[in-house]
Amino acid sequence: MAKHVGEPVDPQWAEIALQLDPLPTVLTNGTSALPFDPPRQVIVLAGNYTNITSTTGLPGCKVTCGTRACGRSCPAQVAGDGMMDVMAWPVWPGEAVSLASPESLQQAVRDTLQLSAEWRQGNSFCSIFSQAARVRMPLELWLPEFRAVIEKDSLTNMIVYQGGGGMEVAGALQAIADLMLQSVTASGISGGNYMALFPLNWQNNCSSFIGMHFNRLRGKGAFVVSAKFDARANRLDGAVTVESEVGGPCTLELPQGHKASDTLTATTSRGVVVPAARAGERRWRFTTTAGDTYTVLALARPPIKTDDGLKHILAPCSNAAKVAVLAPALSALLELGSLEVQRNAALTLASGTVLREELISGGSARSSSRCGGALRALAADRPGRA
Repeated sequence: MAKHVGEPVDPQWAEIALQLDPLPTVLTNGTSALPFDPPRQVIVLAGNYTNITSTTGLPGCKVTCGTRACGRSCPAQVAGDGMMDVMAWPVWPGEAVSLASPESLQQAVRDTLQLSAEWRQGNSFCSIFSQAARVRMPLELWLPEFRAVIEKDSLTNMIVYQGGGGMEVAGALQAIADLMLQSVTASGISGGNYMALFPLNWQNNCSSFIGMHFNRLRGKGAFVVSAKFDARANRLDGAVTVESEVGGPCTLELPQGHKASDTLTATTSRGVVVPAARAGERRWRFTTTAGDTYTVLALARPPIKTDDGLKHILAPCSNAAKVAVLAPALSALLELGSLEVQRNAALTLASGTVLREELISGGSARSSSRCGGALRALAADRPGRA
């Protein structure tokens, strides 16, 4: 928070953040209380795994595992505990566990949610489905439960009634937003964050589902985002609009259907293309100016051309031996991750090495021109839109 408001980070708080204990977990053992077999790590309430016996002996003391145990041991409290979704609170609303957390920790949360199965526990409704979405829990394990609760408990005015709650039940709307946009804070104390667009995998789920879109959802960093999603391809459908209210770096993570080789362009409202740098496998970062709106387009790189295909492209070149040598090099060239690097390298080949070698080998000027033209066309080859 200090970094985002331009204040120095308190070293004492930084030290505390770095020394925090990991979330307490237990290993399931196949019993009725911990039924997963083979064993899995699940999160429990603080103290549950210690089995410490209290000797206070206070009259009328009620045993509440994870809080205090009076005269009795405190076993791991997980399945059927009636404690709502407390064990997953570090995910939401705590935001201490997210898509940026180690996969092992995310899996522990997924297993905890599946084991405790508090989907229909009344107090869990406002948060448990966001918890599932924020660790990429497979949709088939929780989305039908979400629908079942809504269908069972909705009044005629579509308000979910659970014997009270009032505005509390509106918290479940966060899960809908989390399906489309998540603001993810990096692990550690860096304070960095990124926005994950349509982060869950919809393929092999809900075969009749075509897609979804959202308008003006807010992301961390004072960004207002709009986007559309093609669920069948698991990719963006057209451009993303990002409004930057205060300026600064914007980092976007593309949906899972996008490949690491895809590229991204960001254009201001004045038509100026802003440089975008890769910040992860499907993650891109670009700098924004306060008050400007950016049109962001993800591009799929064209398929890698085979050596034979490149030889066909280079057919105008007169020296067949040199074409055979250059084709594998150009094929490797197309493997470069940055589209800009590909084009610049191909243009360098076209204007320098190839033409020079052609002239040195005695190729005609006309042949050299055709060869250079072919390579320039290759360099200008633009990928199709996602």
